[in-house]
Amino acid sequence: GIAVIILAAIFAGLGWWQLERAREMQKTDSAAIVQDQSLHELNDVTEPTGNLPLEANGKSVTAHGHYIANFKAPNQVSGDGEVADWEVALLQTDTASAILVVRGLWSERMASPEIVMATDVTITGIMYPHQNNDRALNTASELSRLDASLLTSVTDLQLYDGFIALTSETTRLGEVDRIRVAPEMEKG
Repeated sequence: GIAVIILAAIFAGLGWWQLERAREMQKTDSAAIVQDQSLHELNDVTEPTGNLPLEANGKSVTAHGHYIANFKAPNQVSGDGEVADWEVALLQTDTASAILVVRGLWSERMASPEIVMATDVTITGIMYPHQNNDRALNTASELSRLDASLLTSVTDLQLYDGFIALTSETTRLGEVDRIRVAPEMEKG
């Protein structure tokens, strides 16, 4: 009888500890959602060599350049849980480097025909780390995940780690009007 009481007390204590830990984790997660709202130049938060710094994740960034390639990223999951195919472009930011950018839905890729490969574009968006999990097969025109390392065989440019989910893009003709997507945050 005493052993049963001791075991019950141990399990009750462990249950109480789990509840307290869950409350602490929820407080930590809520604090992490608050993002730095200021706009940063891409090169101020990361470099085209090495891994994306942890503190760059979730930052609002801006960059300038021109698109040199377009890809379909199938089966992407947005922050609100919707699954869709996305248009992803490779933005060359200078003579030696480029970064992946999520422009929006694949179904709207023809919404801005004025943007051709030589068009100068200024972008603004949120910086995300590369994806680790494939969502489709990788082909010459489709990316299995949002990860610049998949493009090392198609370009000699230095590729930034991570990608930018665009909130706006502007050409000399003005702002490009299209639906933007925000990726889900991947679990570690």
